[in-house]
Parts: sequence; C-alpha cells; structure tokens
Amino acid sequence: MFSSEKKPRVKDSKDVFDTTPRCGIWGWTPSWLQRFANMQVFVVCYVALGLIYGMTHSYTSSMIPSIEKRFGFTSKSTGIVLAMNDVSHILVALLTAHYGGSSHRPRWISFGCLLVGAALLLHALPEVVFPMKNSLDAQSAEKAGNLEGDDRTLCLRNRATASVVSNTSDVEDRCIGRAESPLGPLIIFGVAQFLLGMGSTALMVLGLPFIDDNTQKKNSGIYMAISFSSRIFGPVLGAVLGAYCNTIFYDWTIPSFKQSDPRWVSAWYLGFLGTGIGLCLFALTMGCFPSSLPNEKKSPKEPNDVKGIEAGIISSNPVDKGVTLKDLPKNVKRLLLNQAYVYGVARVVLEGLIISGYMSFLPKFLGQQYLLSPSAASLAGGVPGVMAIALGALVGGFLTKRFNLQPRHIGIALTFSAVVMTAAFFGAIGLGCEKTVIAGFGKLWKTPSQLPHGQPDEQRCFLVYGCGCAMSNFSPLCDQTTGTNYYSACHAGCQTVARVNETKTYGKCFCAQNANVTWRKNSEPVVIDSATIVGGLCPKKCPNLYVFIVIMFFAMFTVGLPLSGSVMTQYQVVGKELKSMATGLQVLLWSALGLMPGPIIVGTIVDSACDLWQTKSCGEKGFCLLYDTDSLRWKLHLYAGIIKLAGGVLDILLTWKVWHVEFDTEDVEPSSSSSAGPALAGLGAETYEDGPRQSR
Repeated sequence: MFSSEKKPRVKDSKDVFDTTPRCGIWGWTPSWLQRFANMQVFVVCYVALGLIYGMTHSYTSSMIPSIEKRFGFTSKSTGIVLAMNDVSHILVALLTAHYGGSSHRPRWISFGCLLVGAALLLHALPEVVFPMKNSLDAQSAEKAGNLEGDDRTLCLRNRATASVVSNTSDVEDRCIGRAESPLGPLIIFGVAQFLLGMGSTALMVLGLPFIDDNTQKKNSGIYMAISFSSRIFGPVLGAVLGAYCNTIFYDWTIPSFKQSDPRWVSAWYLGFLGTGIGLCLFALTMGCFPSSLPNEKKSPKEPNDVKGIEAGIISSNPVDKGVTLKDLPKNVKRLLLNQAYVYGVARVVLEGLIISGYMSFLPKFLGQQYLLSPSAASLAGGVPGVMAIALGALVGGFLTKRFNLQPRHIGIALTFSAVVMTAAFFGAIGLGCEKTVIAGFGKLWKTPSQLPHGQPDEQRCFLVYGCGCAMSNFSPLCDQTTGTNYYSACHAGCQTVARVNETKTYGKCFCAQNANVTWRKNSEPVVIDSATIVGGLCPKKCPNLYVFIVIMFFAMFTVGLPLSGSVMTQYQVVGKELKSMATGLQVLLWSALGLMPGPIIVGTIVDSACDLWQTKSCGEKGFCLLYDTDSLRWKLHLYAGIIKLAGGVLDILLTWKVWHVEFDTEDVEPSSSSSAGPALAGLGAETYEDGPRQSR
C-alpha cells in the first residue's frame, strides 16, 4: 500500500527503519495489515488504551476504603502511595517527550502500556502475599455465621470492664517484636504505582501530539475530543467496575452485615486483574502502527512545504531528526519564556491538586457523608461527574470545529468554567446531612457512681447495667424503630443474638429507648419488652445528595467544554517542534506540583476529621472507623474551592495573552517541525516575552 510512496531523504539505515510507514512488529509486515495504517484505526486503539487506563484511577478511588480497612492504612498513607505514580512521571516525563517525541511514538506508547498492565497485576499481589489476620477480628466469626463468637460483644453482667482490658505491661511484653505493620503492603502498592506512572507517561505525552501531527487541522479538534472522551468515559467504566466489585466480600463469603457496615471489605483486587490483562492486549496492538500516518497530509514535495524548507522555517525531516541531551535545556528554556504556556501549565497544576486529591477521595466522602454502600458511593462519585465532563468535551470539540473557535474563545470558556466550579465547591459546604450519632461513643463516665441521678440515657446506659463493654469491639447496631445507632451489642445492653433470614438480630437490649426494664430484688435488671436491633448503621434519608450530584454534574459539564480547545491552544502557542516537549514539561510540573502533593494533602485532611480510629492488637493505629462528617465536608470543599478560584485568575491571564492569537488552518505534512508560516515559527520561544503577538 505504501510501496509507491515517495520517501524523504534518509541518512542511514536507522532512518529507513523509522520512516517506513508499514504496520507490523518485529519485521512482520504482511500486506493485508497495511489497510489498518490510518488515523481512524489508530484512534480506535488509542481510545481503547485510554478507556482501560482511565478505568484504573476511578476504580482505585472506589476501592480506597476497602484497601485501607484490609491492610490498616491511614488516608495519609494511601495518599503517599498514590503520589508514587507522579514521582515516576517527574523522573521520566521530559526524557520521554525529548526522545520519544522524535522517534517511533506508537512503539513507545506500546511499551509504556505494557508496563502499566504489569503494574496493575502487581496491585493485586498483596491479597495473596498478606492474608487477612486480625485487622477485622470482630467480623471473622460473623461472616461464617458463628453466633458463639458474638458472646464477647453482648452485655454480660458478670463481666467486669477490667476483664476486657488487658494489663498494660502484659500487652507490652506480648507485643514486643510482633507489632502489626502495613509496611509490606505499602511497599508493594508504592512500587506498583511507581511503575504505573512510568508506563502511562508515554500514553499521556506522545499520543495527542501524534494525532495532531497526522491529521488535518479541520479534523484535529474532533479527534482530540474523541481522545479526551475516551479518557473520561474510562473513569465511568472504572466506577461501574468498582461498584460491582464492591458488592463482593473480599473472601467471597456472605457476611451477616450489610455493605454499608463499616466492617465491609470488598474484593478490591478483581478490577486490577481485569484491567491489567486488557491493557496488555491492546498495548501489543498499538506496537504494530508505523511511525507516521501520512494519509491525511499533503505530500512533502508540495510547493508550500518546499518553500518552507528552503527558507529554513520547516525542517525537511524533523520527526527523524536526531536529538541530543544538550538540546533539552534549550527547549525547556524556550517553553519557560513563553508566558502563555506558563499560565496554561500553572492552571493545569492547580487542577491536578483537585483531581488527584478531591476526586480520589470523593467516593469515600460520599459514603461517609450520606452513608452510602461502597458500590453506591462508587457510582455516585464516579459516573455523574465523569459523564458530564465527557459530554462537555464532545460538545466543546463539536463547537470548536463548527464555529471555528479561536484561542480567545477557549480562554473565555476556561474562565467561565472556573467561576461555575468555584461556586459549586463553596455551595457544597452547605449540602450536608444529619451527623451520625452513635450511642456509647462520646463523653463517657467510667463508673456508675459518677453518673448523674435519674434514668440513664443511651450514652451511658451500658455503664449503669455493668456490661463491661470494650471499646475495641466496634460493631455498630441500628434500632430500626427509633433510628438510634449503638457502638456495639454490648453498648446497647443486648443479651441475645439470633439469625433471621441471614440477618443477625439482637434482643433483650436494656438500652433501647423503648425498652421496658424492671429490677429484681437482687439488683438484676430484667427486660420485659424491647425493640429488635439489627447490625449496621441506620440508613440516612438525605435529599441533599441529589442536589449535590446535580450541581456537580452541571459544573463539570462546563469544565469539559474547553478541554480539546485548551490542548490545541497549547500546541498553537509553543510551535510544532515543541509539541511533545511542551506536553512532557507540563506532565512533569503537573505531577510534581499538582498530582503528587494532592492526595497527600487531602489524605491528611480526611484523617484530621476522624473521630474513631481502629486500634490493632498491639495498640497501633489502623484505619478510621468513624468520621466527623461535618468537618470532613467543609474542609474538603474549602480546599477545592480556594484552589479553583486561583485557577480562575490564571485562566483570565491566559485569555489575555492569547487574545490576538489565531489557530493555523493550513494543512501541514506530518514531518514538518512547525506550522507552515513564520508567524507560528516565532511563537514558541520569544513571542510572549514582552506581550502577545498581534494577528495581522
């Protein structure tokens, strides 16, 4: 198919190999395969990789609560693990852009995606290497249906409080050298995230410039929109996959408590296995594409390009031009002197603080704030917002092509979306629910003699009756009649437990608000009548959840509108020869200053709102069992709102700098290093040092 095509001048055998536009791999280039050497097929493969890779982020976010419970991580520890993804971005982004952008880009993308697939499979390894031990002891008997194991959670009158609290010195002696540590799983997750970030760099840095270099300008916008939408619909599929996996208990048994119970741990590892295998398969396909797809471009010998080459504006073969390490500082300097580019990168860095921080912990926030099950929180936190951005990206790409929008219009759209998103974040501070109150947790008196006179309330009832409850056994119960939550069966004063239709029910509960209790002469309480209490927290009815989803849907739709146009604007202001380098430097700064600190900052914020920590057998702090949802809500949205407000200021500055810049509409052969004309040739380095270039 390509045998009759005129080939550019070659310098050596390496140039011949790199510039031969034939589909295949490792010397296997059959003729029937060459019909697939076009941009449409490439975009399909690129979209598939983007979909699967996009799934990994939302899936991981939906599994954060289960992973934290499974291995006893704090949210800050989880944030550090997620940040390892961006550490590798920082290390390889510029090198990938510098060398990969001047060589066989599809093969770079293929190798990177194979590395991502291996990293995803590595994520599932801790489930095998570190089997469940004692991190969730309270559920171990329950999930097997063992009712005898519940004796320790019931109210037993003859059990003194001291009997459930070990002697401190005995505990210290027993725990010397045996402290449970999450370090092993943390290391594996950290290495997996590091490899994930390293491999995905090629996909992020080289894919869009390759598409832009091999399509006509009139089609570039729609291809960009499709590519962006694939990365956005990927998180939707990831959220759906996460919702499904969240309905499966980690060991495939059927526990007696509901998904909304704090003790529920999902089969978090399933999605990593599926996405890892799928990504490896499509990565092998990507490696078959040639180094360039010239079908939509003009012949390199057409008059405009010949004149450009003779004038020294366009390189005769920049794709195959050898690059050296000494060119790297010079190209970076050219980009950093470009004020429009700097404003654009700065706003993207701030977006990274929100994406990696707020969005990563959004399913966890929704689950805690609105008491949703893990599967419902995964869907509510992933599907509406991501669908809105995807829809916005498609609409924005269509409008950009239909009305021939220019960089100033893109800047206005960016500013508008920043205003809307800032208002949405600040407005969400007021969209809370009634705080979950748990009887038996709060200000407690140590002995009955310290109690005020009168009938004891549910906060101190178990002390009056001498139940001897241990605070280490957090197994919440719900009185469905009154909507009261109890810390455990012991704190509710319950004396019996039975299984009814696979649901554990507790009876003879002294502390139930409607319990009818009398006292015998020997000061033994007798429950004449009480409500039946079941395991798990009482469900919340909170209409603010739907208001929150609707507001965020509209706000994120506006965020999606200028997505494809913002990438085209960046490419326009830097010049064609710096497209890959501009993308690589942006990814580096985005990762170092945005994506890397984001989850650590937000993880610390989430931990600061914790009311009750899991305590392991040797006293180490594990995961958070109960949050102050009011504190969590206003801290998260104040953080996101302030950052988005600062991003809006940068959007205004960017709009000002590109106000007189026009998109180049000439079709240029893919091997040219800049757009066909002197205007864009000077735009990459010095145009914005003193002010925006005026269109003439």
